Amino acid sequence: MRYSEFIGDASSGVKDCYDLTTTGGTSQSYEGVVMDHSEMNFFGFFTVKSQDVKYTQHCHNCKHTFGSIGLRNANYCILNKQYPKKEYEELLERIMKQMDEMPHVDKAGNIYKYGEYYPIELSSFGYNETSAMDQFPITKEEAVKKGYKWQENIQRTTGKGTLSLENIPDSIEEVADSITNEVLTCMECERNYKIVPNELLFYKKMKIPIPRKCFFCRHEARMKRKNPFKLWRRQCMCEKKHSHHEGHCEIEFETSYSPDRPEIVYCEKCYQQEVY
Repeated sequence: MRYSEFIGDASSGVKDCYDLTTTGGTSQSYEGVVMDHSEMNFFGFFTVKSQDVKYTQHCHNCKHTFGSIGLRNANYCILNKQYPKKEYEELLERIMKQMDEMPHVDKAGNIYKYGEYYPIELSSFGYNETSAMDQFPITKEEAVKKGYKWQENIQRTTGKGTLSLENIPDSIEEVADSITNEVLTCMECERNYKIVPNELLFYKKMKIPIPRKCFFCRHEARMKRKNPFKLWRRQCMCEKKHSHHEGHCEIEFETSYSPDRPEIVYCEKCYQQEVY
């Protein structure tokens, strides 16, 4: 990634971007979620392989598009309607000017002019239903104060199991297709869960045993294996003699590896001399 900041879950080829998550092969883009192989993709959600698009959702292979949803191979569209190039440019300029002069103001008093991402109050999900809760957990009171929604009744069924885990074969090849009709019980939290047909096909193709834990416990376990979105001030742990130091290296830096982790952390100079 070159000249990019605040990028999460990104693959290679991200250049001149800011505030993106789940992206790759993207350049000159700002504030978006899932916008792979795009250029000048602004304030988008799941809009990929597109150029010069703004406030779009699920639009693929599009160019010069504003405020549209679900388009494919479209050009010069505003609110899913196509315009001649000149009319598109004139109308777009008027819209952006009106967004600045008559901005949306949410219940918390936050002002959204042109250039701001979608207001959080428009989200269909409660804060505690999203992956934000995994990395930045907050209480219901804090969420409500910030203007976020909160899901009170997250579905959780227990005591409905029809097949005990002990009766599920360890080998996926011995598992019958009828398991998709059964209700399983998580060995960790006792939440009920099911195996859907496509999921079973995947397990059989990849030769993966039937999971003994529900999706939520498996997701939590995966998240614990990832470094948090937090940085600690650390000192290089290298004690070998290098060109820039003798004895313990004194260079300090910020890292997502906390001091209580077992991994050895090196500064860039020590790392390069040890690896290359």
